[in-house]
Amino acid sequence: MDAGQGRVYRPDAAGGGEGAMRGFWNPQFDEERRRFDLRGCCEDCVYLVPEDETCAHRFPNWEHRRAYWDGLREGQHVVFCKDFESA
Repeated sequence: MDAGQGRVYRPDAAGGGEGAMRGFWNPQFDEERRRFDLRGCCEDCVYLVPEDETCAHRFPNWEHRRAYWDGLREGQHVVFCKDFESA
């Protein structure tokens, strides 16, 4: 049996060293994200520069944006920012 089977967050073994910050989206993750109002997107981070919607640390942020997370489907990667700091 897959060690990550049945979990909301399963590390991506092929993540090239990024396994701790990248997982596979599934409906349970999305339901719990909404039910518990979990924060992890740029729009909820103190490092988002509102004038141009970039990261103050100059990280590429397209995978961390709420619109990206809202569009994820089964088996796609959900990516968490290593420097997220709740606003």
